[in-house]
Amino acid sequence: NIKTPLIQTPQTPSRNTPIEILKVAILYICCVIASAPLSAYPTIQPLFQQAGVFSNMCKHGINGCEQQKSALSALYTVGMGIGVLSLACNFKTQTWLMYVGLPVAYLGGILNSFAIYGFIWHFPKYQAFLIGLANSSYQLSAVLGNILVWLIDDMKFDLRVSLALFSLLSLLAAVLSYFSTPSPKEFYDRAEEMVGYRSEMDDVSLLFCFKQGLKVMVANKTANLLLLFSSVSVYVYVYYWIAVLDNFMDLLLGSHNSLLIGNDFALLYAILGTVASPLAGYVFEKSGITLFWGLSLIIFMVYTAFIFIANMPVQLVCCILMIIFLSCWFTFIGKFSVYYAPPNLLGVYLGMILSLCGITQLAIGSTFPIAMLKVFGVNSLWQYFFPFIIFGSLSILCSIALEVYLLLFGTPDVPPMVE
Repeated sequence: NIKTPLIQTPQTPSRNTPIEILKVAILYICCVIASAPLSAYPTIQPLFQQAGVFSNMCKHGINGCEQQKSALSALYTVGMGIGVLSLACNFKTQTWLMYVGLPVAYLGGILNSFAIYGFIWHFPKYQAFLIGLANSSYQLSAVLGNILVWLIDDMKFDLRVSLALFSLLSLLAAVLSYFSTPSPKEFYDRAEEMVGYRSEMDDVSLLFCFKQGLKVMVANKTANLLLLFSSVSVYVYVYYWIAVLDNFMDLLLGSHNSLLIGNDFALLYAILGTVASPLAGYVFEKSGITLFWGLSLIIFMVYTAFIFIANMPVQLVCCILMIIFLSCWFTFIGKFSVYYAPPNLLGVYLGMILSLCGITQLAIGSTFPIAMLKVFGVNSLWQYFFPFIIFGSLSILCSIALEVYLLLFGTPDVPPMVE
């Protein structure tokens, strides 16, 4: 089922127009707004706690118990409509609304940022940069978490009203982004110029796309399996750490420093992500995939080593390293997808990888915080250290294996064509 491209040598890409550059800029702004503030979850988690979400898990319904905090941490690992979250804060006993609202809002924000991928064949020399730009649009949205805190703490807005306002802004931005995104025909025309063959989707049914995605996976089995193992382990580890960050810092550093880390996280994530993701794309284009992933892995290992040190400056450095690595990781898997998937199946391929990451995180992350609390007790740091050691070690081993493969075999000259 694997075809050889009809044209082995890509053509010269069409010249970019100022309108295309302007569309990218407009789309970027829309993606930031549409993502809403959920990428800054450690900053806004206390707002849900103050609103009484999951307070029914505490004795006498009093906010602030460890069971409530663990439930909110587990909730983030399930996924991150803002409108449904507003309802969940209104009907505090209907906790199932949170399990509906967070996944819808989180997935909606990430999917909207993928719209920037529509321009990767318009700017073939800057593909990794555009992928980094797409990632940074979601990371920059973390600053909206600080705005949400400001609205509630300083302007005395109600949390439900604030979330409803964000939902309206997200909806408006999503509509505007639709008119800035290239059409499928335009995307395929530009892709054909570069990869040397025409690839379009005649059937867009879920089952057909899934079957085609599996064919792409089989075309380079070893590389794709190594990417899947590395991506899943890294995703589970990093997002588990983000989910429990507020509670972990509370035990490791004390409540005052924990609050400082939580507030700084949103600003760090927004500012660093905005710079680091496009910069990671630029470094990728200059260094190549093997060196880039090797450097990313070094950052990841240092971050993993620092995570256990009970010192606030060290933990801030740890936050910085994690944000830089996350920027590199998203850029890496985006560009890896360009190498290993034909243009018409790029979204399917990337979606399958991230879906598997999300499903695994759902299975592990939604149960681990509460399970570790029961096993090690309320005041034990081992409820965090134990999963960090397990997930961190597995992530490093799988990522090293992927790096070795890339050193030995490199990447395809053109992505495989499937029928």
